[in-house]
Amino acid sequence: MVRRITVSTRPDFIDSYGEGVLKDIHDLGVNGVTGVCVSNVYLFEGDISDNDIRRIADELLSDFVTQEYHLDTIPEDEGHVVEVAYNHGVMDPVEGSIYKALKDMDINSVTAAKTMKRDVISGKAIPADIDIITDKLLVNKIIQHAALPEEKAFLHVKSVQGVKRIEVKLPGLGNEELETLSRDRFLSLNLEEMR
Repeated sequence: MVRRITVSTRPDFIDSYGEGVLKDIHDLGVNGVTGVCVSNVYLFEGDISDNDIRRIADELLSDFVTQEYHLDTIPEDEGHVVEVAYNHGVMDPVEGSIYKALKDMDINSVTAAKTMKRDVISGKAIPADIDIITDKLLVNKIIQHAALPEEKAFLHVKSVQGVKRIEVKLPGLGNEELETLSRDRFLSLNLEEMR
């Protein structure tokens, strides 16, 4: 079972991250956008009780003074919504911290965790404007993608097609072989990193 927590800035506080994105949008020359609200989305998999998911939201992920959260529901926001997730296989930098914190909280029911950013863009923006904003400001295409509403968050529940696993034995390879391997497999690692 996948549980979802969406954490947003309360309306009576300034969303400084959203204000920064809005400024960047205007710098791109897209002037029809009047506001951007940014939320953090956390997805958890496991047999997680209502009590545990509420503790995670209250004690770990939100500030009760400046933030509010939605549990297991997607907020109904006015505007164009872009949710940005890490590509499968890319390390989520927050994930490790979440696992450690859950262990410290003695919550053992979470088997997997993922994070996303949710941007709600308001104002008069045509689809081409949203594409430009998404491509230029919101998504790093090397490691992220704009998530579709029906997308499966966790790789083991998503069928993978066209992926071939290649195993290479590194012990015993010389310097030239390591450099060749890095170049031929597009690993972008230097000799020291390959060692």
